[in-house]
Amino acid sequence: MNWKKHLMILLSLILILQGASMSFGATDLQKSQQELKKIQNELNNLNKQKREKNKAQKAVVQRINSIEDNIQLLESEINGLQSRLAGAEKSVVTSRTELQLAEQKIGNKNQVLNERLRAMYKVGHIGYLDVLLGSSDFGDMMTRIDMVQRIYHQDTELLRSMKKSRDQIAEKNTPRN
Repeated sequence: MNWKKHLMILLSLILILQGASMSFGATDLQKSQQELKKIQNELNNLNKQKREKNKAQKAVVQRINSIEDNIQLLESEINGLQSRLAGAEKSVVTSRTELQLAEQKIGNKNQVLNERLRAMYKVGHIGYLDVLLGSSDFGDMMTRIDMVQRIYHQDTELLRSMKKSRDQIAEKNTPRN
């Protein structure tokens, strides 16, 4: 019987130790569960931070794209302004050339007018009527009338042309806004 008694004591001891180890195991399980919850919370926080950083990164990328669009728009405007400037510079060169030609024409016409006035001065004061009355016959008079008309039209045209050229020069020399 003794061995049965020892067996019972041994079984009781095993049961007591097993219950104690289960109690100790339950505490470890609770600790593990708490640690698992803590790790899950940290993981959730890290995922939240990751989403926030991704959102901030997307905002930065959108801002960069917007800035690049603005840069392209400004470059396009700069190209347009450079093109307009080149056109204006070409126009200035053309205007200067036209101005030089107009001044040259005025100089030539002025020279012709001066020669005409010198010739009139040398001949003296002869009016159109004197030229017509000095004709020897009717045919001569018709020729002289034709010549007087041509001289008159030529002088008138010369004066108009000089006025037009001077007006063009004045227009080219007037600054535009």
